[in-house]
Amino acid sequence: GLILLAGALLYYLWAWIKVGKDPERGTIIPRYNPPEGLSAAAVRYLDQMGYDKKCFSAGVVGLAAKKQAVIEKEEGGSVYTLHPSSSLTPAQQEELLGLLNEGEIKDLTDLKAITAFRAAGIQKGRPYGKVEDILRVKGIGKGTLAKMLTHVALSHFSPGDLAEPLTADENGLHKKLFGRGSLKLKKSNHVRIGRANEAHKKLLATQVEKVHFVRNIAWWIPGLLLSLLGGLVFVFATGPSGEALIALGFLSIVTVILTAAVALCVVQRGKDLGVLGMLGMLLGCGIWGILFFITTAFSSLWVGGAALYAVVLNQVFYQLIKAPTKLGQRVRDEIEGFRLYLSVAEEERLNLENPPEETPQLFERFLPYALALGCEQQWAEKFDGILQAAGVAPGESSYGPSYYSGSSDSLSGAMNDLSGSFTGSLSSSASAPSSGGSGGGGGGGGGSGGGGGGGGGGGW
Repeated sequence: GLILLAGALLYYLWAWIKVGKDPERGTIIPRYNPPEGLSAAAVRYLDQMGYDKKCFSAGVVGLAAKKQAVIEKEEGGSVYTLHPSSSLTPAQQEELLGLLNEGEIKDLTDLKAITAFRAAGIQKGRPYGKVEDILRVKGIGKGTLAKMLTHVALSHFSPGDLAEPLTADENGLHKKLFGRGSLKLKKSNHVRIGRANEAHKKLLATQVEKVHFVRNIAWWIPGLLLSLLGGLVFVFATGPSGEALIALGFLSIVTVILTAAVALCVVQRGKDLGVLGMLGMLLGCGIWGILFFITTAFSSLWVGGAALYAVVLNQVFYQLIKAPTKLGQRVRDEIEGFRLYLSVAEEERLNLENPPEETPQLFERFLPYALALGCEQQWAEKFDGILQAAGVAPGESSYGPSYYSGSSDSLSGAMNDLSGSFTGSLSSSASAPSSGGSGGGGGGGGGSGGGGGGGGGGGW
């Protein structure tokens, strides 16, 4: 048993050297933009080399920052509602409608029909005078109107005035979340939210994994089997009772059945290594149950020690054996440089070379990335310094992101909401309610604190 457990460690070390060591890091310098083409959620996914609840919340806040959603928190409550929005601000929509009604813009889709309909309405004394009235009578909803206005806006506004284009993962998330309009974050909507979560995870895995990092699950499994075999040798060496063997056999069979079920899901649904990672965690949970039973069924301290050793060994190397590709490491270096800029203290800002002008627009644009990288409080404090320079006393500003509507009366409070209770509510509402549970929205804790480095990779 000792030989097998030691062999598992030696194998893991060899496998880590072979495939798990990170490529050499480059020089980290402050960067004033996120890596090109990566959403906030994708940045976190690569930084952590895996998906978690903050990937989901960063993805939603990213949609809001690109003018595709509005996050609303009920006054005095803990329930959030997500609203879809067009790529135009209300002021831009009002400006375009005014120009359309005055006849100064003539390239709106189906303009001839609208003009004729308006004329007919005026002649018959009906309220068909305004474009929005005509669309309402014709049964065209606000969503279609927004798309029509966006079409006109492409030639009316400069590109910098409009929303940024969505990445593939953001576009997929938007379709899943808002295919049926606004969405309240409650357990009763867990199917819709859960499907959006799963689709988002799969899109990120397709975009990031294999290209930017690999999980190396095939290299992890032999070490898992060696440690499991070593634990079983310890069991039989201590002389188990018949009841213990029966229970051990039952738990082993259950683990195999669950593993086969997940493997079948992998084959049928075309899942990638993201689901294989879940398979690994399932195996780990099964082994946890088996070894926990063993430690209670046998008096030998050797067995308990072997069980703890095997569990810790497999969990640690499950993380360490992941490794970024050379391209992925270059992008991770860019992420670290961007994190450095987002989290640098205001008094150290003078040490930065040609930093961008920090405006409310820049703050809102980068907020999803700050949330994704765990430095939203530092980013908010930096912006609070800008407000102070404008004559606003510390803590007195009621400013908040334009795409967030909540009860917080300060910037710090809004950050705590987004990083804490909103993230928790979004995550909890994506899972089915337990039997007898209510449909509430489940909030999270407080703010998330400081920045810190990226997630578990293979480098030491």
